[in-house]
Amino acid sequence: MNRALLDTDIYSEILKAIDKTVTHNATAYRQAHRRLTFSVITVMEIIQGLKKAGASPKRIQAFRDAIIPEEILPFDQDTARPCGPDRRRP
Repeated sequence: MNRALLDTDIYSEILKAIDKTVTHNATAYRQAHRRLTFSVITVMEIIQGLKKAGASPKRIQAFRDAIIPEEILPFDQDTARPCGPDRRRP
């Protein structure tokens, strides 16, 4: 199983744990790679969604605590380059 960057929709489905296929695939992925991978953009979108739904600061902090073991990729100017981080265009 190849490593993958999860988008917000998929990560949200993993958190909900309603769809058995998504839950099964996430469990298999975690067993193969030890952690999920998503970006800080997903973190921001999940927190915005929690706030919009009226989640308490305690619930938001619980989410932040729960993602500590995950791989969260930054998004900055180097990452945004079409050539990837630390690479220069020809």
